[in-house]
Amino acid sequence: MFSISRRGLATLALATGLTATLAATGAFAADVTINIGYQPIVEPSRVPQADGTYEAATKAKINWKKFDSGADV
Repeated sequence: MFSISRRGLATLALATGLTATLAATGAFAADVTINIGYQPIVEPSRVPQADGTYEAATKAKINWKKFDSGADV
């Protein structure tokens, strides 16, 4: 007879749910558009923004909106 512990059942349920969620996310990511505001300052996150790494990783279209700070706001 096959027996499974509560921990094993919980792990199986979590893995199944996570797999289903990731599969659904990948199917609909191409239809997603994200708007992200940024300030024109020098920082490390600007490199992947410029070369399209964020779009490739999320498989979503990203609209980058520049906004100013200080007196210009």
